[in-house]
Amino acid sequence: RPFLPSFKKMASFPRRGFQPPSTTALPLLILLLLPAVAESLSTTGGSMASPAALAAAADNDRRRVFVGNLDPSAATARSLRDAFARHGAVSDVTVHGLDDGPAGRTRRPFAFVTYDSPESAASALAAPPPPATRDGDGRQVRPLYGTVQRATPPDPARRRRGNAARAREAEAVASANEWARRTDLVVQAQTTHVDRLVGHIDGRVGGAEVVGVTGARNNCSLVMVSCPSDRTGVARGLYADVTLRRAVNKTYPVFRGRAVQSDLSTEGGRLEFLRSTFLSEGESIGGSPCRMQIYPPRHTIALAEAAEGEGLAVNPKRFDTMLSAVEVHRHGGRGSDGIGGLYMWGVTEADPERDVVDMNLVDEDGGGGGGGGDEVCRAYYKLREAVEAYEAAHGGDGLGGLRGCVGLDAGSAPGGWTRYLLERFGCNVVHSVDPAELDPS
Repeated sequence: RPFLPSFKKMASFPRRGFQPPSTTALPLLILLLLPAVAESLSTTGGSMASPAALAAAADNDRRRVFVGNLDPSAATARSLRDAFARHGAVSDVTVHGLDDGPAGRTRRPFAFVTYDSPESAASALAAPPPPATRDGDGRQVRPLYGTVQRATPPDPARRRRGNAARAREAEAVASANEWARRTDLVVQAQTTHVDRLVGHIDGRVGGAEVVGVTGARNNCSLVMVSCPSDRTGVARGLYADVTLRRAVNKTYPVFRGRAVQSDLSTEGGRLEFLRSTFLSEGESIGGSPCRMQIYPPRHTIALAEAAEGEGLAVNPKRFDTMLSAVEVHRHGGRGSDGIGGLYMWGVTEADPERDVVDMNLVDEDGGGGGGGGDEVCRAYYKLREAVEAYEAAHGGDGLGGLRGCVGLDAGSAPGGWTRYLLERFGCNVVHSVDPAELDPS
């Protein structure tokens, strides 16, 4: 408000050029400068840095170098000090990453070497890194370090982005663990069909409830389902429902709240996973033949071979036990190598006839089981699903008033909608219009 009179004065004399604002505008100008002041405070540790302090920090940056690709077996503060002392007097050496990081992850070690003068640091930057050598047996010996670069001061904006990424990752992990505590069945579905699948499951399939849906990966999403009673029955019902034939790829019955952290890309990670999951259920598995279904499937063969090595009888065709494991969260971002993912798993009795459905064998006209060809084509089930969804939303037989009407099917071949309108919808007459012929059935 104090600035408004001066602004009006400026606007009333456009030909005289810019009019300096009066002193009443100072409070607003101070408010405009506050973000810049706060940024300066955040980058200097909370206090305004004096010119002398800024000059000292710049001089320290010119005297320091970054040393990367260290040999973990030989790199120490003393060995690095001795190696870099040929360029000048070294005032400080700090080594990072020689210890194991979180979750047993080994970090790549690096170091900072600080000289007494910028000229010594410049000499170290100009010198080539030490070459690899060979021992008496002809084996290559790794050099003490591999790269030397100028040590750049930390970028506050980059640090904020890194913190935001870590916060998003922590939130994703928390969501995955929360879903795992309530999930009995994981459904692998085509991403384009997820919405209709969720609407079909919620409250309509054995009292099941959708807990959450993971992000898309190769046009596949994971639908986490809570089953109050029979998870195997819910899975078989989804397989048998022809309206969901192109939506459901595979189902994974899992144990609620028993997710484990594993890296299945390594031999040690696979053995650790087996011993903490399937092998711990030895009494329920016994010596019965098992089938393994793993998501992502790229680890299936290696995990099955490791399971056979641990005494499990793995037989993908003749089995009576299903071993399921599905990765519900994959750790990403910088430093995630070796962590792997969060896996839900389960052991259930299985029937090869009802629990293994290869959706690639189901053609678009309904072949491969379910319907016997009476439905003519997939459009038959699409219309049936639309009618059932409408009636569920409007209570009972919401389309009862249209029974016995006359139908018009424009673009009807091969005749799926025409057949449904006649047999299920109760139309007396259906006029089918299409340049192609209708299916004889």
